[in-house]
Amino acid sequence: MFSVSVAEMLKLYGKWVRAAEFASFISERGSITNRHAYNLIRKAVDDGEIIRVPLRDRTVLYGLPEFGPNKSISTVEDAGSSADTSISSEHSVVPIEGLKQERYGPPNMPFEITQMIYDRQNQQYLPPHFRRPFPSVGFNMFNLNDYPIKARVEVRMILGGRNRGLIPDAKGYYDGKAEWGFEPGHGLINGNFTVPEECAKSEEELTLEVRVTVIDPDNRKHRLLPKSWTYMREKVEWYYEPRLFTKE
Repeated sequence: MFSVSVAEMLKLYGKWVRAAEFASFISERGSITNRHAYNLIRKAVDDGEIIRVPLRDRTVLYGLPEFGPNKSISTVEDAGSSADTSISSEHSVVPIEGLKQERYGPPNMPFEITQMIYDRQNQQYLPPHFRRPFPSVGFNMFNLNDYPIKARVEVRMILGGRNRGLIPDAKGYYDGKAEWGFEPGHGLINGNFTVPEECAKSEEELTLEVRVTVIDPDNRKHRLLPKSWTYMREKVEWYYEPRLFTKE
């Protein structure tokens, strides 16, 4: 149970903070998921506990009145507006043109393959006997950025050390053809796809290599570091492989 209020966590942080950084801060200290942290932040804003300031580069700042004005980043308000009691005008000092080339840093989009099923209501994984039955393969992915993104996902099968190609998918979700859309702080929990019968019935080692390409609001493409997982058939589990199995 998360017992410390979001406002108290923000006071502990001590300064204005971007959404992704604040969510990670709460997640680490509260031992909760990033998604749960985002939900707590939204509720704190709705309840008037903390201040939410949308920036002109479409990111978001959170703060408290006692922090005073942050004069390093522009907001959605006109940068030329006169100062008044509003939070937005206090922060509007840097024109968006000056941020155009660097307004979106390297995207943060975790992806994991797992047979465990996440209980959204209780914010935890279900016990092992509730694991997803193979050949259905489960995964989770999240947009931990302050801005909306699109993503292309490629899942490649390596069976017995041989490249068996991408997961066959008529809609293009797992062969890199379809673009997935994610709002800030949102993601896909308990997603799943099915591996072909060749991989399911074989006794050879099966590894899945995942490549994700993120497209930011400026339509720039960021190829994330590929990740791989190998299946343990007897345990109905995957373990992470810190290496690549194929060349691009």
